[in-house]
Amino acid sequence: MLLSFMAEEIRTWGDVALPGYVVRSHIPLLGSLVAWVRRNLTFHLREPYLDPIIERQVEVNRRTAEWLQRATQALAASAQRQAELEDRVRLLEAQVRRLAPDTPEKEQDS
Repeated sequence: MLLSFMAEEIRTWGDVALPGYVVRSHIPLLGSLVAWVRRNLTFHLREPYLDPIIERQVEVNRRTAEWLQRATQALAASAQRQAELEDRVRLLEAQVRRLAPDTPEKEQDS
């Protein structure tokens, strides 16, 4: 089912925090200096601003995946219930046909 696939995809890709990310630079000779400067210049922004924003987004993604999963389960249960009710209606209609007296056809006036 499409919703189930979407829920799993959001769950898989929902953690956008990248906790193992390491700042690197591929610039020859100066790469380690550039990486050190980037780490130290942005650290004061990460803790108060970026980390909380990223964690909130991760939580939104988790909740969205859970909501989609619950919606998928509810939709499947609803479809199952509808099929059961349709079967029951067919059985009841058959019982009514068996129990109802035959109605005489209308006589045509000549």
